[in-house]
Amino acid sequence: MKRLKFIIMIIAVATIAVTSCTKDLDVTPIDPNDKTSELVFSTQEGYTQSLAKIYGLFSLTGNGFKGDIKGDEGFSGFLRVYWNIQELTSDNAKCAWGDAGIDQLNFGMLSPENDFVKYMYYRVMLSATYMNEFLRQSTQDKVNARGLSSFWPEIQKYRAEVRFLRAYVYWVGLDLFANIPVITEADGIGAFLPKQKTRAEVFKFVEDELLAVQTEMVAPNQNVYPRLDRAAAWALLAKLYLNAKVYTGTERYADAYTYAAKVINESTYKLQSNYSYNFLADNDKNNSEIIWAIACDGIRMESYANTTFIINSSTNGGDGAWKELTGLGGWNGNRGTAKLAERFGIKDQATFDANKDKRAMLRMLDGLAMNDWKTFVQGIGITKFRNKTSTGAAGSDPKFTFSDVDFPMIRLADVYLIYAEAAKRGGGAIAPTLTYINMLRERAFGDNSQNVTEAQLTLDFLLDERGRELYYEGSRRTDLIRFGKFTSADYLWPWKGGVKAGKALDDKYNLLPIPYQEVGSNPNLKQNPGY
Repeated sequence: MKRLKFIIMIIAVATIAVTSCTKDLDVTPIDPNDKTSELVFSTQEGYTQSLAKIYGLFSLTGNGFKGDIKGDEGFSGFLRVYWNIQELTSDNAKCAWGDAGIDQLNFGMLSPENDFVKYMYYRVMLSATYMNEFLRQSTQDKVNARGLSSFWPEIQKYRAEVRFLRAYVYWVGLDLFANIPVITEADGIGAFLPKQKTRAEVFKFVEDELLAVQTEMVAPNQNVYPRLDRAAAWALLAKLYLNAKVYTGTERYADAYTYAAKVINESTYKLQSNYSYNFLADNDKNNSEIIWAIACDGIRMESYANTTFIINSSTNGGDGAWKELTGLGGWNGNRGTAKLAERFGIKDQATFDANKDKRAMLRMLDGLAMNDWKTFVQGIGITKFRNKTSTGAAGSDPKFTFSDVDFPMIRLADVYLIYAEAAKRGGGAIAPTLTYINMLRERAFGDNSQNVTEAQLTLDFLLDERGRELYYEGSRRTDLIRFGKFTSADYLWPWKGGVKAGKALDDKYNLLPIPYQEVGSNPNLKQNPGY
């Protein structure tokens, strides 16, 4: 009931008054003199509803199907656009649709005019704007002045969660765009031209925020699902430090090792016994592995921008058995590449049938070769996310359109892999991490027959193991960049660079461009090199 109540709040939220932090951000601003915020934050329920609104920013596109950002409402949602940028630009998957900008996603070559670039940048900045307003309205002085002093201890927890989420969205901006503005609650509201921060400055802001809130957040495993706890801050710090050399030029592998170890040793999260249960319609119930999930609900949270998109876009609408397996209708869009299949040793029907890795939740199509990226049945089908429960029951939506599957933003398995990679890169002892890698392998194969030794725990193995464990979970582009593979001629995959066999990319594509609308309207912004 606690989860249900929180999801209802995500839908029934009152509007937080926000004003665009740039003159060109394509959203509808509210007059800063409007009294909406005073009304919203006048009650305890108002604060809780506003917190729910902020959590809902990752799953929904706005109130109802009225998107916060102008343009294609479904395409513009945070999770959907972030997932597309992470997965479709990589060796994992390609989309068969002909919508504007999808070819650039498939090729890994996004331009400043690309709508996905615009939507991602605006989602980062708009989400931070909502979060800033919550923080402005939730100071102790304002809470006391509204006669809610007894609620202050709970609001302190809310503030810590919102600061974490703001750090997360700025981490996304840091990772994808590098040099972005960082606007906080200390900045005034109203349209203005924000100044650009260096990548190192954005890194420092994200790091400082996560370090500050880790002790203010609820202890691990003690919060109401799907709200955040302290382990999420430790996990995101581990991710931040693992990529620090890319972001700042300075290695922080020892810190990545330390914070991954904190998650492992100071929380009670543990691996789900069945890998597939992490991606089913009841993955919110008794799931010990998911540290942070984006809530989805087929009735109460109708959205085309969350796992509804991931499942439908990956299902063949003309294949009844496929639709029955995934529990939703088919949009014939995304499917895996031969490179993804090869990671599991799959090269043809015989090796597909012989595969023993339970993580290979795949489906053979007409052939692995993707001669035409616009032909859905070329490549390999992916059925990892399914709108079915662990008992085989259908999701809640009687129309079989919207998904109940919560999206795992951070899983313990990812922390295990960070721990091992940080060790391998010199951040700590390797031997303790081997146990956790083999726990993943034993779950995948059902026994210890495919366990690895310390000598086999190479960086190349870890990149492949991340690809086997975390494919379709929105991290592959970042991983390939950290390993120096995203633009390299030494590692190719279908349609990389816009050719069937793949080719090297210009190194400028390790960063996304700043949207042309922003650069053109704000003289404080400098475009990323090469664009």
